[in-house]
Amino acid sequence: MQTTPLSEVRAPVRQALQAWLQQVAQGNGGLLFLSGERGAGRTALMREMTALAPQMGLLPAEGWCRGEQVEPVWMPVAHLLEQIAQAFPDDPAVQPLNEQVEQWLRTPHSRFLPVQMVRTLRTIARKQPLLLCLDDFHRASEPLIRMLESWLFGVRYEPIGILLTLATPVENPALYALMRRSQEQSVGQEVVIPPLSESETAALVRDWCPALREASEFVHTLWKRTGGNLLFTVEILRAIASDKNLRAGTADWEGWIPAGLRVLVQRSAQELSARDRALLQWLSCFEGGVPFRELESEPGLLTELTGVKARQAARSAENLTRTGWLEERTGFLWWRHPLVREVLYEAIPARQRAQMHRQIAELLESPAYADLPEEQKWFHWMRAEPDARVLERLWAAHHQARYRSPARFRLQLLDACLQAATQQGAMEKRLALLAERPHLLFCLPDGLLRALEASQEALAAIAAHPEYDPQRNLWVQVHCARAGQLAQLGRAQEAESELQSLLQAGGWSAAQQSMLELSLAYVLACQGKLHAALALHRAVWTRMRPEREWQLRWIGTLRYTLRLALACGDAELADAVLEQMEQLAESAQNLPAWKELWHLMQGEKALHEGRGAEVLYHVRALRALEASVEAGSAVYELAFFSLLYRDAAEALHFADQALRLTRQAVGFEREGEWLYYRALALIEMERFQEAEAALTESRRLAQKMGNGFLLARCLLTQAQMALLLHQSESAGPILEQARPLAEVNAIPELQVEYARLRSMDEATQTNWQDALEAAEQAVRLAERWGHALFLGLSLLQRAQVERAMGAGDSALQDEERAESLLTEYGKPLGLRRVKKPVPDAPAFSTAGWELEVRLLGQISVRFHHRQMAPAQWVSPRTRALFAHLVLARGRPVHADTLCESHFPHLPLERARVNLQTTVSAVRRSLRAAFGNPVGDWIHHESGLYRWAPPHGWVADAFEFERIAQEALALNELDAREARLHDALRLYQGDLCPEFSEEDWCQPDAQRLRTLYLECLLMLGQIASVKEQHHEVIEYCERALQLDPCDEASVRLLMRAYHALGRRADVQYVYTRCQKALTEILETPPAEPTRQLYESLLHS
Repeated sequence: MQTTPLSEVRAPVRQALQAWLQQVAQGNGGLLFLSGERGAGRTALMREMTALAPQMGLLPAEGWCRGEQVEPVWMPVAHLLEQIAQAFPDDPAVQPLNEQVEQWLRTPHSRFLPVQMVRTLRTIARKQPLLLCLDDFHRASEPLIRMLESWLFGVRYEPIGILLTLATPVENPALYALMRRSQEQSVGQEVVIPPLSESETAALVRDWCPALREASEFVHTLWKRTGGNLLFTVEILRAIASDKNLRAGTADWEGWIPAGLRVLVQRSAQELSARDRALLQWLSCFEGGVPFRELESEPGLLTELTGVKARQAARSAENLTRTGWLEERTGFLWWRHPLVREVLYEAIPARQRAQMHRQIAELLESPAYADLPEEQKWFHWMRAEPDARVLERLWAAHHQARYRSPARFRLQLLDACLQAATQQGAMEKRLALLAERPHLLFCLPDGLLRALEASQEALAAIAAHPEYDPQRNLWVQVHCARAGQLAQLGRAQEAESELQSLLQAGGWSAAQQSMLELSLAYVLACQGKLHAALALHRAVWTRMRPEREWQLRWIGTLRYTLRLALACGDAELADAVLEQMEQLAESAQNLPAWKELWHLMQGEKALHEGRGAEVLYHVRALRALEASVEAGSAVYELAFFSLLYRDAAEALHFADQALRLTRQAVGFEREGEWLYYRALALIEMERFQEAEAALTESRRLAQKMGNGFLLARCLLTQAQMALLLHQSESAGPILEQARPLAEVNAIPELQVEYARLRSMDEATQTNWQDALEAAEQAVRLAERWGHALFLGLSLLQRAQVERAMGAGDSALQDEERAESLLTEYGKPLGLRRVKKPVPDAPAFSTAGWELEVRLLGQISVRFHHRQMAPAQWVSPRTRALFAHLVLARGRPVHADTLCESHFPHLPLERARVNLQTTVSAVRRSLRAAFGNPVGDWIHHESGLYRWAPPHGWVADAFEFERIAQEALALNELDAREARLHDALRLYQGDLCPEFSEEDWCQPDAQRLRTLYLECLLMLGQIASVKEQHHEVIEYCERALQLDPCDEASVRLLMRAYHALGRRADVQYVYTRCQKALTEILETPPAEPTRQLYESLLHS
């Protein structure tokens, strides 16, 4: 087996070690501490350096430390001296070394290590430079450490290098003092071996397991599971490479730990005291954070749990944290390596584990732990030995978790409850759990195939015990879940036939009828029959709306009703569904699953109506919920469309993530849909060849599924791509293929897009009248439908045709309205190609412009050298509205958008009245300052407002952004520095600081602030290169005033203070950063920051 050389995965560390060896060879010796956690590869790196040393003219000698309990204190030094003496057999200079070794052998209990020995070593080193290596120096005896401390001045400026490897964290105070003193005297330095990065893990996987080289999920899981520990990674890869099933990726390796790795971990644990081992054993029963501080506050409970006194348990926890087994974060103890927890946990006998979990679960029922998440308590009940009490608690937890816990945890809880019900013979509960399991598996991104198996198992169990399902509710529930699974697997017609047969048989209750109809609607939607699916949803909605309990049980179906209503243009039903969701949500008690559903539905409605800021708000809320609710395809879809026309590359990232999930689940309908979405992102990025491949694959799946809606979408998008590429001869035939599908399905999206693209096709052939008629049809259909994006695109196409036909005024009106609609989504490719961008204002200066607007800091206006006084604004809201219109850079803003931004607390009609009043107040304020003509600077037409002064104007915010971006792009250092200073002179404060938290202002304010921080950091880096440390401090402190969590500035600032010899300031900066990160982000400093701080503190 050819293994990846260590240099490939430790390149930066290896380079640092080679540079140090070069210094030693040149006569600048000293100590180098090679530190890293256990298993980081310290010994391998040390041996690589001893092999490299002769090439640099160094004589290497290698030894190791086992601790004075195992070997005499002089033994490590004796090994080194013997190797040096053997290299100079006839040289009288080595005689003192031989004599010292013989003396130690005569008196093996001697603890005397002569300091003068360094003189002999210096004599030898002047003949040939020496490299002395001691492995595992963290086990060194105190006399050996003191001897090396006395050698510090003896090896300085001599060709003697002493390489010491040690495990972190450093426990020995004497060793810590040696490291600090050597670094203070510039004789020593520390090289820290960081954990493997994900790319380094991938390099190892490529070499050890070529069959898994493209398995990015495997690499990521391996990296997360091992924590980047080299030893753990190599042991797992070695075992996989030796097992043909694991090597080929055909066996499940995720829960598997190699025997060799188990032995290593257990051997390390045996070195601990019995009390520490006992505490580790108990802590291994916890996954994630252990609420040890809360346990500590209840000494009686802690004693009952661990069997030792609370004070002793606390000391053990402190010792385990210090030695690297555990780490403390935000009051919780966390395992440094989850893999270690797994090994120790699995070493406990199964029955004993179950008893421990039962004991923990009962202790956590105490009122003292009422604030702990319920999931932490349920976890231990799930692992306890099943009995009547355990079944009772799990059954109650199963029902509570339905609306609050992630689907994957709910499945684990259900399986534990199912096992308990089976063992206790609770058949009624067992059948209910078996019936629910297929639906829960279907909700998971990777659970589709298992869901179908679970459906078959449930149906068999129900058939064997029909007496427990007399009303056939469970039987219907499983059949409905099975139909959805078949539809995703490409067997939609089979599922539809089964459901139709059941419905025709009749005799169902209202709840059963509704479940069957909703399942049939899902199957029909998978085939693109949206109108038929909507009719079924509408019928269920009418029938079951009064049944509050049923609605709460199947609340997720409301989202499908909303989506179908929006897709088919039923605005009345969509509004009614959202209203009911609001009413039901009042009883949700702020549960994560309900919050996710509410944000999804509100976000989809906002996306349909073109309320861009609102969509972004809901997406941010959904991303924040990901820790408590597993992100599914629906969340990815909303995030995708929020980014598609703003940042297509990021949208593509979401599409690729969703595709990975759907391919794991083998869901053909989902995969086909996401391939189509991926093509949309690629088109926005103008990667047309890749988009064509994605559309072709999506079409193949649509045909396999019989999904006419998806097939028509793919055809229309291919026609659009051909038109964008000016391939009109290809577009026409594709449109002809799409036409019957658009007519048969009669879905607004297909009708609008077909009419719009037909207009584009006619326009390329200069059939202007036909093009205009098609464009007008697209506009009429889009207005009737109500989707703002498609209305904007249709208006834009009509404007292009009108302009070509000489109707300039009509074209301008359509363009302005289209732009106001489309900018809520971002900047689609059609708009970018058709609409010329608003030119940036020329370079900002205090002269040469008739009109100057300042938005950075205090809002002010200057016209013809006259400054508008702050008191001349009628109210703060007039300033806000004025700034909002200026920030649009002359683009029109719809009145409703302004209402939602500035009067969100008012009903729309009252908000419109307030808007008109405020616009009038803005005009009055400007007239009072500059005279009557300036009131016309704000234009209003067809519900659109626009900042359009007939004078040359400039705004400091736009100028700052332009100059800063220009400066950051420069390569020449002095030119970049000068231009950055120009940018900073313009930044007199945040953008509109009194309104910077409002939705209309926040994105621009945040973007400019980030750019300002980037400028400060860049100036700090330039000053650091020039060794202008006081300037570095000035720039970094300014940056940290705005963002105290900016770790890049913290690291630069610490280096500057260290260069000035201000160690106390280094410590203060790090402490301040640590406090800010804990209070604001609830996270510790990043590893690079911590490592830099420790290296600076010890140097």
